[in-house]
Amino acid sequence: MARDVRNSLFDALPFGVCLVDADFRVLDCNVRFGELAGIGGAPESLLGIDLAKDRDALRYGFLVRARRGEHVHQVARLALVPGANPVDAELDVQPFSMEGKLPPIKGDAGDFRASAVIVSVCRAKTLGSSVESGSQRIGLGMLAAGISHEFNNLHAGIMGFLQLDLRRSDLDPLLRQDLEKMFALVKRASAISKNLMAFARRRHTIMGATDLKALISEALDSVAGELAQAGVSVDVHFVGKVLDVYVDRNQISQVLTNLVRNAKDAMLFSTSRTLALNVSREGSMACVEVQDSGRGIPSDDLGRVFDPFFTTKGSAARGQSPERHLNGVGLGLSVCRSITEQHGGWMDVASQVGRGSSFRVYLPLLEALGDIAERTPVDQDKVGGDRPSVLVVDDEVSLRELLVRVAELEGAACDQAADGADAIAILEKRTYDVLVMDMQMPGVSGMDILDHVSEMPVDSRPTVIVATGRVSDMEEVASKVHHVLRKPFGIEEFQEAFRSALSSHPDG
Repeated sequence: MARDVRNSLFDALPFGVCLVDADFRVLDCNVRFGELAGIGGAPESLLGIDLAKDRDALRYGFLVRARRGEHVHQVARLALVPGANPVDAELDVQPFSMEGKLPPIKGDAGDFRASAVIVSVCRAKTLGSSVESGSQRIGLGMLAAGISHEFNNLHAGIMGFLQLDLRRSDLDPLLRQDLEKMFALVKRASAISKNLMAFARRRHTIMGATDLKALISEALDSVAGELAQAGVSVDVHFVGKVLDVYVDRNQISQVLTNLVRNAKDAMLFSTSRTLALNVSREGSMACVEVQDSGRGIPSDDLGRVFDPFFTTKGSAARGQSPERHLNGVGLGLSVCRSITEQHGGWMDVASQVGRGSSFRVYLPLLEALGDIAERTPVDQDKVGGDRPSVLVVDDEVSLRELLVRVAELEGAACDQAADGADAIAILEKRTYDVLVMDMQMPGVSGMDILDHVSEMPVDSRPTVIVATGRVSDMEEVASKVHHVLRKPFGIEEFQEAFRSALSSHPDG
């Protein structure tokens, strides 16, 4: 009788509960969990299912962390069981003692691990934070996408013309200093725009096997000039052999770069400026620790550093410790944590006032997920072509003129089109070696132009470079064009893509 009552109460719970063993196989679940998982009210059909079978990085990461003894509470969008449709859910995943019914799990060092994992889940009313609810998040995403597109056009044009002027050898030294400051400000504005876009919309991840050591080297190389200018010394230390991680290379590179920049900013008011990157392996995860020798984060602020829009900018003027987000709008760490958690990892922070701060990023090792990805080959196109013909299409006049100017410096003969309709009309009259085009234009869109190009004879098709500020555009056309540039981009980035396009063209 007592057992029947207990079972009835279990099924009557308003939230879903699922108990899994050490191998992540379902031991029991209630009716509500079955409903949330998308199988109706038949939880028996889930018994024995391996929740890690499909190696979903997000779900697998939660389960591994709980098995190691952690208590994970997070809002996420994921399929609760392999093969189910993703749902927005509030998850509570924690270790569970089976009181001798299952043997405890021992870690590599012999330390105790949970004998089972219990998963509690309910529908989420918010995603990521209190400012991201339902239609508000969708509306914010659409608004941010439109604003970002317009600002990216402006930023790309300003950055490009500034770079052209800075290349002049006859430039007045004082004027050069002013232009360099302007360029730095535009880059900062561009970063803010990208952070806002990333916060307002969930990123689409393209997972793959990635050499973590190479990824760290790339992140440090990208900010080497900034670190040298700030007088920051860097010490990278690998503990043991760190294998490949299973991540979206570009996104995690952004996370590491952002953490390194934050660490640099945290030390601007310190006499000691040492940045340490410690890389180690912890079970099935790789840990990258970014440690600075700054003034540290006050304990009152430590629990809020990952909150959206939290910033300590200007704190130095109030006599407080000038730490994270010194040159930003407080979106950086929130976005970094969101990206990391989408990969099935997590972030944490430790800090001591007067000693500095340490941010740790945990990422899933490839070997723990099985052989589920292959390396992406590196493009090794070589420069080629002489006096090529180029058509540049963009509704932003200043950016169009900039791209024409740079292409002409590369020895190209250029034509221009202000919109999609003009571009198609020109392409019907003559052929080009390279087509450089925007995607978001009034009337005839960039996609319409690509459709027209696809219908042209193979030997008449130009090699296409797309320049866009929208991530959705980049994902949609990446397989259809030679190169996608994300606005705003620098002259060097465009030149590299342009030269690669020339070398890949049949006449190149």
